[in-house]
Amino acid sequence: MTLSFFHARLANTVTLYFLAMMVWAFWLFFRKRGSDPNFRGAFLISEILVLVQAGLGLVLWISHLKPDGGSMHILYGAIGALGLPAIYVYPKDRPSRYEMLVYAVAYFLLAVILVRSRMTG
Repeated sequence: MTLSFFHARLANTVTLYFLAMMVWAFWLFFRKRGSDPNFRGAFLISEILVLVQAGLGLVLWISHLKPDGGSMHILYGAIGALGLPAIYVYPKDRPSRYEMLVYAVAYFLLAVILVRSRMTG
């Protein structure tokens, strides 16, 4: 098993995790509830997963195992890694229900970006 194998499998894991987080955020939104410590902990786990994924990608890139999609693949990875902190900061000082809608939509968009990244290489 190579490092690129783990990078690819972790991409699948992160995508499925983002979809689960999206469903959870929509569930809380429709129940008119805000984020709780459980959701915030899961949010932190998602950021850790993305950073590990980015770290593996960086090691592969330094090892000259560049993706077929080249810079687009790297751009999608950077959007994923920087997108989560951005959506954590954005809905502050707004109603908690709005916060959950932002998280749900953002997790959906990030999952789409991860799928698109897989298509580039």
